[in-house]
Amino acid sequence: MIKLGAIALIKNEEGKILMLYRKKEPAKDLWSIPGGKVELYETLEDTVKREMKEELNIDVEIVKFICNIEDINEEKELHWIMPVYEVRIISGKPKNMEENAHKEMKWFSLEEIPENISFMTKKVIEQLYKYK
Repeated sequence: MIKLGAIALIKNEEGKILMLYRKKEPAKDLWSIPGGKVELYETLEDTVKREMKEELNIDVEIVKFICNIEDINEEKELHWIMPVYEVRIISGKPKNMEENAHKEMKWFSLEEIPENISFMTKKVIEQLYKYK
């Protein structure tokens, strides 16, 4: 099965990246960059905006496309495709709106990124280091 989602890379004024600690699958007990599944008839950019409103109660605008991340799991017969967008907050302050899904949220510099991160987040960080 192929699944499509979108990831939002949010940086603060210090250049730190916002990450969420997940309480449930996918990526349970791991830090991850926020994002979510694309809904039927929804553009990738609209997915990012909707997910940020639902998860963090913020409005964002797309700054730029960063890369595509893929996770192919043959054992689960699952193939995730996740475009990554850098976004800018245009209103609101991030707040954990899904306490059933996320234990906490925190800003990390690239040097502070924890080891227990999701596969998708690891791939995004690798892209940031590659192009920094």
